[in-house]
Amino acid sequence: MKIEKIEIENFRGWNGPHEIKFSVKKDKPVTLIIAENGTGKSNILEAIMWCLHGKLPASAKEKDRIINYHALKKNKNIAASVKLTIIDDKESQLSKNLNPKYIISKEIRSGKPASSQIYELDPNRQKPHAYKRQEQLIERLLPERLSKFFLFSGEGIEQLFNDSQESQLIESIEDIQGLTFARKGLEDAENYSSFLTESLGKLNSKSKKSQLAAVAVKNATDVKNQLKLEKEDLEKEKEEKKKRLYEISNIIRNSGQKVLEQAQKTKDALLLNLNTNKADLIKFEKEHQTLLNRAPSIFLFNEKLSLDTFLSKNKLNGIIPAPHDEKFVYKLLDERICICGREICEDSEEEAKIKTLLDESGNETQHANLTALEGFMNNFNFENKKFRNEYEDKEEMINEKESNILSLQAKIDEQNKIISDTGIEDITKLQKEEEELSDRLLLLPSEISNKNIKINREEEEIKKNKKLIIEEGDEQGEELKNQIDFVEKCIDGLRRAIEETQLEGRESLINKLNDLANKFDTKDQEFKYANDSSYKPLMIDKELEAPLPENQGNTVLKSIFYATSLIDICKERFDKDETIIQPGTIAPMVCDAVFSALSVANTQTVTKLLCEIPEQTILMVNAVSYRGECEKVMNDLDIVGESYLFQRKQNKINKELSEIEVNGKKYNAFIADKDITTNTAKSIKF
Repeated sequence: MKIEKIEIENFRGWNGPHEIKFSVKKDKPVTLIIAENGTGKSNILEAIMWCLHGKLPASAKEKDRIINYHALKKNKNIAASVKLTIIDDKESQLSKNLNPKYIISKEIRSGKPASSQIYELDPNRQKPHAYKRQEQLIERLLPERLSKFFLFSGEGIEQLFNDSQESQLIESIEDIQGLTFARKGLEDAENYSSFLTESLGKLNSKSKKSQLAAVAVKNATDVKNQLKLEKEDLEKEKEEKKKRLYEISNIIRNSGQKVLEQAQKTKDALLLNLNTNKADLIKFEKEHQTLLNRAPSIFLFNEKLSLDTFLSKNKLNGIIPAPHDEKFVYKLLDERICICGREICEDSEEEAKIKTLLDESGNETQHANLTALEGFMNNFNFENKKFRNEYEDKEEMINEKESNILSLQAKIDEQNKIISDTGIEDITKLQKEEEELSDRLLLLPSEISNKNIKINREEEEIKKNKKLIIEEGDEQGEELKNQIDFVEKCIDGLRRAIEETQLEGRESLINKLNDLANKFDTKDQEFKYANDSSYKPLMIDKELEAPLPENQGNTVLKSIFYATSLIDICKERFDKDETIIQPGTIAPMVCDAVFSALSVANTQTVTKLLCEIPEQTILMVNAVSYRGECEKVMNDLDIVGESYLFQRKQNKINKELSEIEVNGKKYNAFIADKDITTNTAKSIKF
C-alpha cells in the first residue's frame, strides 16, 4: 500500500483546500516535509488516521476540533474533508485489477456525523467503482490496531510496548504476517468441508446412520460456529475492557485527581502557615502599639537635643557645673579667714573679690537639679536607645510577617489555580468502574477457556460423524468424497502453514531485529524478547548484558526497528512464490517528530532505517532535527522523491523565530497574512 496524495480542506489547522503529493517512486520512496512546530505537520498524520479510521491518534490535542476554526467562524455550515488516493499492492476484490487505486474520502460538518466514501479508479472504465464494503477494504489496507506502527508519532509512542497491550501486539504482528486472513480462510474451509460432508450424508439415502450423522454434523457445525462467535465476543469484550481499563487508569492518573489531592494538601499546609503568620502579625502589631503608647517622652527628642546643646556649651565655658559652692563662699565671709589662712579684712579688696564669687557660685538646689538633670539625660538616652531597638525589631518582625503573608497568599493562589485548572469531576464513578473492569477481566479468561472446551467438543463430534458418513458412503457419493478429501488436505496444509508461520514469525522477527541492528546501528546492542512467550522486545547492552533504560529516545529507536523489521519480513515473504500465506499489510511509514528525543548516532540509524526499508516513507521533521545526520544520510542516499516546506500564514509573526535554514538556504516558516490564517505546503527541492 502506498499513499499517492492527500487532499485536505478545512481540516484542523488547514484552512481551505490543499493538496500534497507523496513520492511513490521505487528508487526514491521518501517524501520529506520540513515543518516547524505549529505549521501543520502533525495534522497530516491526524488526517490520514481520521480518514481511514474516523478518529485521531492518541497523542492528538483538542480532538473535538476537526473543522478549522477560522473556516467555521466564517461559515457555520462549512465542511472539513480529507481525501486519500491509495495504491494497493494486492489484487482488487472488486475489479480484479492488479495494484488497484482507491480514493478514500471522509467529510464532516458541525453538529453532524462524518460520512465516508470509497471509489476504485478502474483504467478500463470511465466512471470509478463505488466500494460498498468500506470497512473490509480499510481493514485489509491498514487495520486500526496496526496504525500505531505505521502512523508513527514520536510524541505518542508510550503505548506501543505497554505490558497491558501485549495481546494486541501479538494480534498486530499476526495481521502483518497475514495470519488473521489465513485463520478466516481456515474457518471457511472447515465450514465448507462440513457442508460437503453433510451433503454426502443426505445423499446416502440407504443408510439411516449416515443421514443422522449428516444432521449431527450440521447441528455440531452450527453450534461450533455459534460458540466461536460467542468466544470472539468474549475476546472482543476482553480487549475492549483491557483498553477501557487502561484508559480509566490513565484518566485517574492524569485527570488531575492526584494533582488535585497534592494541590489541596499543599494548600492546607500553606493556609496553616498563613494563619500562623497572621496571628504573629496581630501580636506584633499590638506590641508595636504598646511601644508607641509608652513613648511620649521619647518624642521630646528635639527638646532633648536643645538641652544637650545648652549643657554642652555651658560646660565648655565652665559655667556648668558652677565653679564655686555658695555655702563655702559665705563661710569664708563669715569666718573672715581665707583658705590660705590669712585674715580677710572688711571692705578690703579680697572681700570684694570673694563676694564676686557669689555670682558664679551654685547652691545645693542647683547642684541637685543638675545631678537630676544629668541623671534624666542619661536615662533618656538609655530609654531612647532601648525604645528604638525594640521599635525597629518590631517593625522588622511586622515587615517579615507581611512579606510572608503576601508570599503565602500568592502560593495559595497558585494552588487554587491548579485546583481550578484540573476541572475534574468526582472520579468515584471511574474508580468504581475500574474495580468492576478488573473483576470482569479476572473472569473472562475462564469463560473463554470454557468456550474453547465446548468448541473442541463440537469439533470432535463433527469429526466422528464425518468419519461415519464417509464410511457409510456408496458409489453415488464418490465425487463428493473426492471433494471432501481435497478440502481436508487443504485444511491440513493451511493449518500447518499457520502454525509454521506463527512459530517462524516470532523467531524470524527477533533475528530480523538483530540483523537490522547489526547493519544500521552504531552501538553494541542486541534485541531479546522479554520472556519465552512474549513478543515484546528489549534492547540489551551487550557489554553490560542488561536492558537499556526505557527512556523516550530508546523507545523511539526500538519502535522504528520493530516496524521496519516487520516490513522487511513481509517484503521478503512477498518475493517467495511458494509462500502459502501471503503477508498482510505493508503500509507506508508516516513519521512525525521522530528525531526530537534521539541522539546523533540514533538519528543516523533511524534515518537509514526509514529510507532503506519501507516501500514508502513520509517523514515530517523540523529544520533543527533535519540538520546534521538526517540531512547527510538523505543527501548521500539521494532517496527523496518529493519534498515540501510547511508554512503558517497568520496575522502577526515574529521574524526572528520564523527564519529557518535548510541545506544552507534560508526560508520563513511563518508568513504575515491579514486575509487568511492557515497552514500551507510549498513544494521545494531542498
